[in-house]
Amino acid sequence: DLHDFFHAWLEGSLPDTDAVFARFLTATAPAFTMISPAGMVTDRATTTAWIRDAHGDRPNFRLWTDQHRLCAGGDDWALVTYCEWQESRGITTSRLTTALLVADADAPLGLSWVHVHETWINPPAIRPER
Repeated sequence: DLHDFFHAWLEGSLPDTDAVFARFLTATAPAFTMISPAGMVTDRATTTAWIRDAHGDRPNFRLWTDQHRLCAGGDDWALVTYCEWQESRGITTSRLTTALLVADADAPLGLSWVHVHETWINPPAIRPER
């Protein structure tokens, strides 16, 4: 569900309003951290600013996930992995993502994203064969 938001936000099909962007804010924990495929660690404020400013930056953008797997979990948390695919300007990239989610009644779908770690499978410098 959050990836559907990212897709629509980055391609610009969602309105650029605080009310719409709140979808991201309510889905991430205050202590949210992200490790990018390049190894950069960012906190929630930094990630929020980047995503907020990127509205409409990727026309004709596609984003999807597959190979979803629950690695471990408890009554109020889950550690998951999945592949994320992005297609922009004729280049498709993919990354393996690990995410820690916790139960949060105030978050969309009852889950809050606490930590995300991405690793390149197919970095942008590689043009996939078609």
